[in-house]
Amino acid sequence: MSRCLMRILSLVLMLQFLMASAAFAYSLEARGNDRWVILAAKDNLADAVVAAQYFGQRMSDVRVIRTENGWFAICLGPVPVQSISDARRWFAPNLSLPGDAYVAKGSKLVEIVFRTGSPGSSVVANAPAKPPPPTPPTPARKTVGTGFFITSKGHMLTNEHVVSGCNTVSVYHGTDSPMVARVLAKDKVNDLAIISTDLTPEKVANVRTSVRLGEQVAAFGFPFSGLLSSGGNFTLGNVTALTGLKDDSRMLQISAPVQPGNSGGPLLDEAGNVVGVVVSKLNAIQVAIATDDIPQNINFAIKANVVQVFLDSQGFAIRPAAENAPSIRAADIADLARSFSGRIECVR
Repeated sequence: MSRCLMRILSLVLMLQFLMASAAFAYSLEARGNDRWVILAAKDNLADAVVAAQYFGQRMSDVRVIRTENGWFAICLGPVPVQSISDARRWFAPNLSLPGDAYVAKGSKLVEIVFRTGSPGSSVVANAPAKPPPPTPPTPARKTVGTGFFITSKGHMLTNEHVVSGCNTVSVYHGTDSPMVARVLAKDKVNDLAIISTDLTPEKVANVRTSVRLGEQVAAFGFPFSGLLSSGGNFTLGNVTALTGLKDDSRMLQISAPVQPGNSGGPLLDEAGNVVGVVVSKLNAIQVAIATDDIPQNINFAIKANVVQVFLDSQGFAIRPAAENAPSIRAADIADLARSFSGRIECVR
């Protein structure tokens, strides 16, 4: 056999080996009855690692996995469960899964890029052979949201889901000691609530009930409490649509980044007036699985005119924004938002 032919055969064999290796590493799809539990998704590795470390405080071996489309999924498993209900029982009581968590075979998961546990640790290795039976009610757990003052007497506005089902609600504002709050009114349909505190804020939010497509807006809140800054998080973006999902007229679509913990926080215009209440973000991984495309920074806020109707129905009047109020610097908007916003902790 000639040297030329030998070289060609060697190259073919090497190419086949490389292709086989690439195919093997391409997908982390779970086998058999196992499923990955997807806790969250981020569009960059740094945010994904922060989220994994947050969940890793309660559960070892949380993994950040790069997806086929370049995003990063924060995952647990694989574990032998068939539904998110099974998964919630599987990880209870050590970890309460987020409301938008779900299970998947993981055909679009490509590469593990970070894990919180040691290289030899495994959630599966320590798991029982089959999902446990339903467990008793889980111990009390704490969730965090944001709210802002609507009166000088300490009344705050937030999302209904932030304070729903709470045994106790506490508010942290600036350097003040935490204050136990009382839920006065809730609107489950529009996801709004009013709570009462004994705090006396120096500033109260001014509310503007009109907003234009393309306006620059800012979101303020307390995402990933205990992991990120306790002084609040301020992000900038724009109004990208004047309706929400499926043309929901109660909502605005915004590009200002938000995270878990921003719920109930103010959405502000360039003059520092509140034009909406941050309520949610689109689940990027679920949309990617359904559409084979990654949505970019799609978040939502409840319009201020919906807020006004709710407050009027409860006997509270908004403090209207001044007409033609001048724009102020972003840093001044952040200071203003911090002065009338607070972190809300719910113990369920």
